[in-house]
Amino acid sequence: MQNLPGSKFAAMALLGAFFFAAPAVSGSDSAVAACSDSPAAGVDWSGCRKRSIVMSGSDFNGANFKNADMVGSDLRDATFDGAIFSRALMTRVNASKSSMRNADFSKVEASRTRFVSSDLAAADFNKSVFFRGDFIEANMEGANLLKSEFSRADFSGANLKNAKLTFANISRAQFLETELEGADFMKSWLYLTRFEGTDLSKTINLTQEQLDDSCGDDKTLLPEGLTAPAHWPCSTDP
Repeated sequence: MQNLPGSKFAAMALLGAFFFAAPAVSGSDSAVAACSDSPAAGVDWSGCRKRSIVMSGSDFNGANFKNADMVGSDLRDATFDGAIFSRALMTRVNASKSSMRNADFSKVEASRTRFVSSDLAAADFNKSVFFRGDFIEANMEGANLLKSEFSRADFSGANLKNAKLTFANISRAQFLETELEGADFMKSWLYLTRFEGTDLSKTINLTQEQLDDSCGDDKTLLPEGLTAPAHWPCSTDP
């Protein structure tokens, strides 16, 4: 080491300090303690492991679950208005019949979640992944699904009025009898997306090319200037 030039010696010293330093603690003592706090409005469980726990029937208004691991947890019949779920893991979470108005689901990673009959008005799903999510009869009016992944999700009977679906992957998703007035489909991917019995006449930025990739029937209403593809109705999608 004594023959190394000064600059190289300094670089080696810094590198050694990096690799042999004590492991960093993931959060302060107060942050660790917060993970054991009782369920309450405004609770901060960010970064906490909350797998397979029962949270149903509780008030979590304004709570913080950012980066939390919530896989398999029960969130039914609870209140999460304005809660933050950004970057959380939510696979197989059941949040049916919960109120989640204005909640932040941006960059959440999930599959097979259930939000049946939940109130998700104005919720933010920007860049999130909800593969095979169940949103049957959910209220998603004004929700933001920009650049999200909702392939094979079920929105049957849901309210997506004025929702932003721009650049979203909603291939093979179901929108059977879904309310879509004012919904923006600009550049969204609609490969084999199901629109049987759905009124698309008041949607925004829907193109003929998108329709040609999708599925519908003689009860599907289309925007002026667009026509039903020759392959409608599609065969049953397994």
